[in-house]
Amino acid sequence: MLLLSLSFTWKVLASYAAPLAVVGTVLYVLSFSLGAGPVPALLLPEIFASRIRAKAVSLSLGMHWISNFVIGLFFLSVVNKYGISSVYLGFSAVCLLAVLYIAETELEGMRSTTALAACEVTEEEPSAPPSAMAATLFLSPPSA
Repeated sequence: MLLLSLSFTWKVLASYAAPLAVVGTVLYVLSFSLGAGPVPALLLPEIFASRIRAKAVSLSLGMHWISNFVIGLFFLSVVNKYGISSVYLGFSAVCLLAVLYIAETELEGMRSTTALAACEVTEEEPSAPPSAMAATLFLSPPSA
């Protein structure tokens, strides 16, 4: 972006505007790919339970790509119609709603964890020594 803006500002670089735009775009994509780009793909598998992980991650990443495509497709027309401040106000409203949703679900999870911790858990003494239990655990065939 800086290269492109410099090519528009400095008349000496005006003849190099097209190559600078390509180089700037490639550098931007490369830096994004090495930085914040893979974060959704790395975090999503950690969020979902293993029994639904594949379907949930594919659905989430598919929705992520569709959202990016729609935003890229309509961004300039929405900015021309409503103005840049209104568009970014809409983006910030969506982010605020996401923060409120996450905060509420996190509080609900904390409440249920606290309720579980408050319950008394009784533990029975093991009938075999720990080494025998470990041997049984590791040497026994997996159950179906």
